[in-house]
This record gives sequence, C-alpha cells and structure tokens, in this order.
Amino acid sequence: KQKILKIPFIPLQNHLLTRCYKIIATSENYAKASRDLVYYLDKVKVIPIGIDGGKMEASPEAIDIIKKRFMGKFIIFSLGRHVYYKGFEYLIEAAKYLDDRYVVLLGGQGELTEDLQRKIYKHNLAERVKLLGKISAQELPAYFNAADVFCLPSVERSEAYGVVQLEAMACGTPVVCTDINGSGVSWVNKHQVTGLVVPVKNAKELAASFSYLYENSFDKFKIKEYFTQHYTRLEMVKHFTNVIKES
Repeated sequence: KQKILKIPFIPLQNHLLTRCYKIIATSENYAKASRDLVYYLDKVKVIPIGIDGGKMEASPEAIDIIKKRFMGKFIIFSLGRHVYYKGFEYLIEAAKYLDDRYVVLLGGQGELTEDLQRKIYKHNLAERVKLLGKISAQELPAYFNAADVFCLPSVERSEAYGVVQLEAMACGTPVVCTDINGSGVSWVNKHQVTGLVVPVKNAKELAASFSYLYENSFDKFKIKEYFTQHYTRLEMVKHFTNVIKES
C-alpha cells in the first residue's frame, strides 16, 4: 500500500533530497538498504533514536507482583500492535518447543489478535502463552523489568528500528530480535552484548535463544551501560547538535 501511495510524492521527495544539506537516518543498515537514498549516501548521517531511560523505572512492588503471578517461570515478554510485520505468530509457535519452565507474555492489540488467540488454542498453549491486551504506560516499566528476556520477532523491514528494544535495554533486560534484511532492528540490538539476534521467521531458533538465555544470563548492568552510552535522549540530542554544527 505504501509503495503505491508513495508514487505521486516521488518528484517532491527527490527535489527535497537534492536540496538538503544532510539526511538523517536512524541506523546504518536502514540507510544503506534504502533505494531512495542510494544517490545521497554522502549526505547521510546516522543518529540513533534515543529515549528517556528514567521513564522505565518501576517500583520493586510492581515488579514483584508480576513475578509472583508467574512464580518460578522464565518470563519472555513481547509487545506491539498485532499486525502482519510483527511476527508474533512465530513467537507463539516457538512456545511449542519450550517446556513449562517458560511463559510468554504478549502485550498489545490489533487486527490479528483473534488469529493469534486461535493459534494459541489450536496448539494447546494457553498455559504457556498469555495475551495481555493493552498495557498502560504506567504498567509497562514493571513488565520490562520483570521479564527475563524481551522478544521482538518482527519479519518485515516495516519494523525499521524497534524502540521497544531500547525500553528493554534501559531496564537491563536482554533482547532477542530477528535479523531482518535492510532493517535497523539487529543494528540496535548488538548480538551477545545486549541480547541475541536470530534468523527471521524461525520459531525453533527463537526457542533456542530463550533456552540459551535461561542457561546463560546476561549482565544487566552491562546492558544498561550500553544503553546509556548509545541510546539515551541526551545522546540523540548531542548527535543532532554535531550535525547542525557541521552544516
């Protein structure tokens, strides 16, 4: 749909790209894979999206409530609109290869919610996969902090960056994401530093990554440190300031 709707705007887009001094991209991967930027790469500057990590703090009581609800379980948390490019069906399928030590908590809603629910029932995964529905902004930090791993199983380049990965990192929670060709998702989540990167559309590899993290925990402090060094709002502003000065 986007490709068709974009056609009338192409002349204007090319005019603007030709005139501008700098073009900001959120990741090297996305810029290099862009057909629109192929003739303008000399103008491109990469500025990663940053967030306010302080907003991801949660009270010990709120975190404890979630952990007690799933007592003793290894919590795999995922979040997003239930749409085609998010790949949640592969996350649900991954639960088939996990035992009762694990629980998948999936937040969000969307046009595919009913399909996902049917898939859960079809494979008798109701005890292992829980659809949480819409989670309020006040509740979200507790889920990110209570999780043992955050998963972003997206399957298409429409997932350009994955800001939810930053929210997990700010909490020190390791991330499992997919290696989407031309997307910045796997560029944001540094393999074996902030989490693991697995092949796209591969439920077995997702399950294997969760098993690995069950046996091999990541250092939460190091994940938070990496976040602070690369993905805070302050770092993003510093990058923008430098680009303006260079211009």
